[in-house]
Amino acid sequence: MRTAIVVTLLALLFGPAFAGARAGEAAGEVEDLAARIKTEKDLVGEAPVKRLGEIGTRPAMDALVVAYDAMDTLYMRREVLRALAKYDGLADCEQAALQKITDAATMEDARELREAALKLLGDAEHLGKHFLGIIIDSPAEDSVRAKAMEYYALRYDEKEDYKFFQKLFRQADEDAPKLKPKKQREKEPQLAIFVLPKIRELALEKIAPKMDADELVDNARKMEKDLNDIPRDGVRRLALMELDRRGDKRAIDLARDAYKSVTERSQNRALAAEIMAKLDGDKLATQFIDDGSKGPDVMPADVRDKLADLVGAWALDPKQKGLVPKLEKLLGAKASSSQKCFALRALAKLGDDKVTKALAKALLDADAQVQIAACDALARRDDKSVVPDVEKLLSTSKRADVQGAAMDAIGALRYGEGDWLAKLEIDAASENAEIRNAALWQLAKLAQKRFMPLYVRSLEHAEWSTRLAALRGLEILGGPDAIETIIRRMGKEEGRLRREFCDALFRLTGQTLPPEPGAWEKWWVDAKSAFKPLGTGELWRLQQEEETRRLTQATKNTFYGMRIVSHRVIFIIDVSGSMKEETRSPYLGKPGEPRMEVAKRELIKCIDALDKDALFNMIVFSDGVDRWLDEGVAESKDKERADAKTFVSRLGANGGTNLFGAVQSAFADPEVDTIYIMSDGEPSVGDVRDPAEIRRQVARWNEHRKIVIHTIAVGGSFQVLEWLAADSGGTHVKFD
Repeated sequence: MRTAIVVTLLALLFGPAFAGARAGEAAGEVEDLAARIKTEKDLVGEAPVKRLGEIGTRPAMDALVVAYDAMDTLYMRREVLRALAKYDGLADCEQAALQKITDAATMEDARELREAALKLLGDAEHLGKHFLGIIIDSPAEDSVRAKAMEYYALRYDEKEDYKFFQKLFRQADEDAPKLKPKKQREKEPQLAIFVLPKIRELALEKIAPKMDADELVDNARKMEKDLNDIPRDGVRRLALMELDRRGDKRAIDLARDAYKSVTERSQNRALAAEIMAKLDGDKLATQFIDDGSKGPDVMPADVRDKLADLVGAWALDPKQKGLVPKLEKLLGAKASSSQKCFALRALAKLGDDKVTKALAKALLDADAQVQIAACDALARRDDKSVVPDVEKLLSTSKRADVQGAAMDAIGALRYGEGDWLAKLEIDAASENAEIRNAALWQLAKLAQKRFMPLYVRSLEHAEWSTRLAALRGLEILGGPDAIETIIRRMGKEEGRLRREFCDALFRLTGQTLPPEPGAWEKWWVDAKSAFKPLGTGELWRLQQEEETRRLTQATKNTFYGMRIVSHRVIFIIDVSGSMKEETRSPYLGKPGEPRMEVAKRELIKCIDALDKDALFNMIVFSDGVDRWLDEGVAESKDKERADAKTFVSRLGANGGTNLFGAVQSAFADPEVDTIYIMSDGEPSVGDVRDPAEIRRQVARWNEHRKIVIHTIAVGGSFQVLEWLAADSGGTHVKFD
């Protein structure tokens, strides 16, 4: 502040002469900084780049544009983009500066840079919305346009943006753009700008409060796709929500229609059930019990769960005592598995002793999914009398998912009890991986220092999932001893696990060192004596540093744009008949490439780029499931890579979509820590076809494994793929 005042006084006293001197000084500084960056490139560090961002002149901005193209690392390019963002609001510079950021958002291969550029535009108060709008209305990649719309929507101003959002919403109802004459197309191909469901839905969210009710009703009712073949399920859901918010009487009839439709998206049917329950009340209880008893082909698992929760809430009312016998009847020997699971969820919160006994009896059911549902229901009740029943299931079941559910139920019922903790300490050394890992995860939550020796021992276990559980225990305990132990072990890890160790150290110390043991060991020698744990007030700084650290450690190895850091990875590839269909061409009137060929090319490219120490396998699925290797994972040496690429090149497309079988096959391999799934359709064959049930079962398998699942949807939007990625901490991308 004092410097600025002095500069202002000098300018007033000496006028143009002083201003000219300052301009000349700035010009000289810009030349020096630009020369350093040209010579040293990434090694120059962030300080010169930040300084160019502070100078605020057109030459300094131009130097940053040149510097961006000179940099090789993602980190330094990101720093240049940040410096360019400072020119927003400077009349002579902002257009060019934000255009460069926009170019990075739309044309960079690295997802990290695209996302960083979009965030900078979202934060740019003066021209950011303008450039986000350009991206939304451009032929950029779908994920980029959708993210740009998210940032734009956060800054929505009804007065400024209503008409633009209205246009975005109504584009799907317009005729497709007309093709230019053939000769003109041959000289200059016509780029296509496709209407994206995500953009349309975000637009509707903002304009719905001002829309005419009749138009909302029309949008809530339409089941067919729009003129440009755009799915309408999201639009129907948002329109119905707005009508319900307004208290429009037509919402109940629309909700009933959506609820009854077996072709409606399950998320919409669950919403419809909520609206019906709110307006019609508990007189729907008998109908919902009957509907919840139907199989997954009629009543998907997530809709069934919603009905069970609604019925369960009504059953708590003393006036609705008649509901309990109806639900208990669904636990009888003649009931189907889906009926039993529905009843178990609905009865979970009822504190009646008779109900408790009925739930405990379900532990003896022959169906594993019913046993798991019974464990989950009993875990929600504060009734320790059922513990012996759950313990018996734990000791007799041979299935890992049932064992895990039983361990979690007992842990919930006996949380913190001394003899249970003693048993967990014993179980943490079990030969059974599910029991061992479940015990470690439960102990980790308690944050008791007396378990430190146990975590240290478990950190040397042969199975990666056990070492990961032990790592979390050490991280929760924190302190110098935990940090030193993690650093010491990190040198023995590789791939994803080494990154996990580095992530834990970052969260404990705030240091942004690379995942190299030597770097951490050297830092710890100097820092150990004066080390202090991080305070909670440093969370914001940590989040900023996390982004920096991620960019400095980014690898070049990607699959559909997603980074591959794992050394124990399985690729799951859909080879069903629909993979013969073409991807969407970026040009109007031009055919796209077959989905299968795109998948094969991406997979071969990935195999070539795998780290030399990586272990991998491939699973392909259609009606059945096939593996490149019958079991285990292969090294990524020259011979194995050549064999793998030959396997990929021979792949063809035919049959249905057995997603469940493919994921089940991948989970059977104890060595895999990361899975990539690429599919172009909803499950159509296999033991489980209901997307919500697939989600439920995979989540149970993964409760104590912590496999990361990344997913790629080709040619559509498939909720099950989004779910699998979100539940496991993975990334979901859409490729048309």
